Amino acid sequence: YDKIPSVDPQQYKTPAQLLEAIKYKELDRWSFIITTAEYQQYYVEGKYYGHGFGYGFDGNGKVRITFIFKNSDLYAAGVRRGWIIKKINNTTVTAQNISNLLGENKAGISNTFVFGRPNGADTTITSEKKEVPMDMVLLDTVYTLGAHKVGYLVLYSFIADAASEIDEVFNKFATAGVTDLIVDLRYNTGGFTNIGLLLASYIAGKDHPQEIWCRFVHNDKKTSKDTSLVLEAKDQSLSLNRLFVITTSSTASTSEIIINGLRPMMTVFTIGQKTHGKPVGMDVLTWKQYDYVLFPISFKIVNKNGEGDYFGGL
Repeated sequence: YDKIPSVDPQQYKTPAQLLEAIKYKELDRWSFIITTAEYQQYYVEGKYYGHGFGYGFDGNGKVRITFIFKNSDLYAAGVRRGWIIKKINNTTVTAQNISNLLGENKAGISNTFVFGRPNGADTTITSEKKEVPMDMVLLDTVYTLGAHKVGYLVLYSFIADAASEIDEVFNKFATAGVTDLIVDLRYNTGGFTNIGLLLASYIAGKDHPQEIWCRFVHNDKKTSKDTSLVLEAKDQSLSLNRLFVITTSSTASTSEIIINGLRPMMTVFTIGQKTHGKPVGMDVLTWKQYDYVLFPISFKIVNKNGEGDYFGGL
């Protein structure tokens, strides 16, 4: 609060403009505000409008599919992770133009893609954006390596809709007798901490019940809001002494709490790039008389040992 500049709210036409004016820009890259409908659609109902895929750039600057939702039309047409997006509407795709070429994520927008397939052939597919149910668990499997049963989980987001999918995966893992776990969070930008706590409890709750996973620490005017989240022993919790997490610079927020929060309890290896670096959290503020939901940075997040402040990533 002592870093917020003094401004006249009447000078700003929208809540988003006012929020931008009062951010503590030295550290706050995240505070945002959206409409109630947008909040309900994405964070509560897990709805997504688009073609149903994510993309990234390989070492040669080519744009590749990083994941694709199984309920999308493009998945049904055979498009898979690793395919190259060569053209959109006859324009060669680059890192600089792909966002504009794809256009707004709303129903009815049509794009024609030229994809490069792994066998070297090109495939042209026209797809219309629509509501696509999101898969929170993009992939789960169990590998047998000698005496080890290795569970592998790719988790897209920690939104409310993820809970049932996480429950289902760990039921499979427990039934299979998983002894080692890889959690792939390379595309996971975060979400609700209660869903993160669910995942952490499946990972460590059996051996560390009621131990603090993370603490929310507020400023000196709001210490009454300080709280701790503790692990719960689930019926399908695993018994692990180490965890492997695959990360990129998009691994953020609740994904980073998984890593930092579990490190006092087990060896946590991170594989890949440094994480995003968001050791702070947001309250979700709503008003009955205004059609907005505000997500302001309002507390820092530390583990049971008080370790946090990883603004440079993990």
